Amino acid sequence: EKSISALPRGSTGPVSVLRDGRVIEVPAGDVVVGDILMLARGQAVAADARLLDHIGLTVDESALTGESLPVRKRADALPDPDPPLGDRVNMVFRGTVVTGGSGRAVVVATGRATEAGRIQGLVESTARRASPVERRLEQLGRQLAGAAGLASGVVFVVGLARGTPLTALLRSTVSLAVAS
Repeated sequence: EKSISALPRGSTGPVSVLRDGRVIEVPAGDVVVGDILMLARGQAVAADARLLDHIGLTVDESALTGESLPVRKRADALPDPDPPLGDRVNMVFRGTVVTGGSGRAVVVATGRATEAGRIQGLVESTARRASPVERRLEQLGRQLAGAAGLASGVVFVVGLARGTPLTALLRSTVSLAVAS
């Protein structure tokens, strides 16, 4: 859960993109499908993109795949039309970091449509189960609340039997229940 929550939810840092024949800097949140990302060492990838060309490009994909070493990328087409995430060496993914080389890639997905966004959506939609300790504490809390309610009820009934004025009795009973 900690690894998944560490996946970036969309940074606002500047990203170099090629638009209308010139390289410009835009906030990461303004990257759209069809933009050409200019990838350089040390840069976080702002969206999922298909490599067009590169020079010795390596990317740290550990946040997505758990791969401990940077992945060497290539721009040619893959023989399998739908390979597993770790085998998509012609793609760069949002939330990964360029560790070496440089390249250009066309954006194919942004935001929730990216691999990182898809994984975050799956984690957020999964119901979290309570641990055995949490279940026992919840049960204990219900038992204590029941005992406190019962004790408050007994105090109220005894107070009525003794002829205590109703406002004073209500005040005492409610105070006891809140304190409990």
